[in-house]
Amino acid sequence: MLIGDASLREYAEIAEFLRAETALVEVPDVSTAIEVIEAAEVPADVIVLVQNRPGCLSETLLERLRRAAPLARFVGLLGTWCEGERRTGRPWPGMLRTYWHQWLARWRDELGGPAHGELRWWGLPDSAGDEERSLQAADATWSTRSGLVAVVSNSADTADYLVQACAARGYAAIAMGDREVGTAMAPDVVVWDGSVGELDRVAKLREQYAQRPVVVLLDFPRPEDVAMAKRQGATAVLAQPLRLEDFFGCLDAAIGGRDAAHAEAASTSPI
Repeated sequence: MLIGDASLREYAEIAEFLRAETALVEVPDVSTAIEVIEAAEVPADVIVLVQNRPGCLSETLLERLRRAAPLARFVGLLGTWCEGERRTGRPWPGMLRTYWHQWLARWRDELGGPAHGELRWWGLPDSAGDEERSLQAADATWSTRSGLVAVVSNSADTADYLVQACAARGYAAIAMGDREVGTAMAPDVVVWDGSVGELDRVAKLREQYAQRPVVVLLDFPRPEDVAMAKRQGATAVLAQPLRLEDFFGCLDAAIGGRDAAHAEAASTSPI
């Protein structure tokens, strides 16, 4: 169930994913959600609450919603105005809070987990903190993919960190400076770590590497930054500082999408 106004552009890709990949019920507010849940024969497994700004969700209504759906997992979809709420506001307890620029990377795979008996974050109690959830994700059994990852960054420390992380995940990986990119190798995915002012590099990388997927890493991106990166050809945009489980999910999705496209092209090619 998706509760709230998801019409803002930063939510567009998330709403599209939920509509396509889940049995989604959309309601405008918490009061309507309570009515729908109480009238439904099958309760919602996951409730996504859109929070466009701090304090827009009534604590009283949220408590009623919790009582109406005691077994549901509550996931917050937080807009740009909510950044910093943990320091200055009163975030509602018991909600898995995720900012809009982290949301798909964090939850795309998790939303399919319960159907396959895989409970990573879902299997933890509501009171579990970020550290406990990260440890749970680290202990999960990840499927290992093969493939070559090219890490393009002007920061040697960042590049080394990502290369080592990729190697631990099972990928082959190579690091290079942003201005040292060559065309001799054929990576399966390119990871570009840069700044908003250099986003034109994304299109150049796509051209250099025969339209390979490019995963872009940006520091605290704004909606317009993500939109610009996508226009330049980015396959996915991740906010830094990032979580490795989100990063791996993006790599898996990028390479998996490319493999699927190749398989489809091969199946339709004339013999």
